[in-house]
Amino acid sequence: MTPSVRRRIDSAARTSLFLYANTSVVLPVCLLAVTSELGFSFTQAGALSLIGSFVQFGILLGAIPIAAAMGKIRPLRWGIWIIAGGLLLFTRITGYVQALAAIAVIALGQALIEALQKISTPKTTAPGRCSCIPSGPWASSWAPC
Repeated sequence: MTPSVRRRIDSAARTSLFLYANTSVVLPVCLLAVTSELGFSFTQAGALSLIGSFVQFGILLGAIPIAAAMGKIRPLRWGIWIIAGGLLLFTRITGYVQALAAIAVIALGQALIEALQKISTPKTTAPGRCSCIPSGPWASSWAPC
């Protein structure tokens, strides 16, 4: 693998980590502020998290056949674009149904990225070496802590 390709893979992995962290950590933390700003009840706020969990469960089950059919790179790229689209939708919500739809879209992208990051791909040369590169920033992000 050339240094140029390695840098591109590293920057793509770090970008996906940043987007995934924004959606998996920031949104639940800000959920209380979002509910008070939009006038949702605590039950409705809990349902926002619940719908995201249901979508993630379904996608996590389907991610392995998706990866087997298409490989990992294309669905990972789709997951990043889906999360970005969901975040853009979430910035424009004005009501509860729109919030549910935006959370469902974000959860779809999260589940794709999370599932496909964890699937190891068998390699003919140096098994495990190349499959760890996209997951590297996930582990290294905890090193400064």
